[in-house]
Amino acid sequence: MRKLEEVIKDACTVFSSLRIPYVIVGGVAVNLLGRARSTFDVDAIADIDAAGAERLVRAFKRRGFEVSREDIEDALREKGHFSVFDSRSGYRIDCKGAYTTNEKRALSERKRLRVADKFIFVDSAEDLIVMKLLYGSGQDILDAESVYARQRPSLNMRRISAEARALGVSEEWASLRRRVDRLMAGRKR
Repeated sequence: MRKLEEVIKDACTVFSSLRIPYVIVGGVAVNLLGRARSTFDVDAIADIDAAGAERLVRAFKRRGFEVSREDIEDALREKGHFSVFDSRSGYRIDCKGAYTTNEKRALSERKRLRVADKFIFVDSAEDLIVMKLLYGSGQDILDAESVYARQRPSLNMRRISAEARALGVSEEWASLRRRVDRLMAGRKR
């Protein structure tokens, strides 16, 4: 059975080989920027269109993945996501187009990160924190806290505050900062 890391690298290779801008978001991004947690899917946003669906299907199949052109075209038309299944493991890639302002920002603000022997594009810590606050489940809040705690010295706080204000999660952002800063100060003593 393939490891998640191999699935991530192969998926990113597919997007890069086709010159499709992409960004890894969600649980995998949290694993890389925040805390280790289990996940069985790779969430990705990609700047794709229906005209390139067949090329994308062929490229994924060459790497051992299963996906249909119809699923891609339906997802793009309905502004939803399509799943790409790894035939050698239980992992999948949940991919969507860049439909919204937030998704387009994730693509434009993505960060290049080295994972083992390959560079991949991952959501910026700032966008990841704000989007996790917006989704707001207990898991999302823990994810946002871990990314904030681990990336705190290099974060653009003004950008996070501006995005949080624009998305209506300023109070959640302020609360998260107070909680994590208090915890981190207690650990230094």
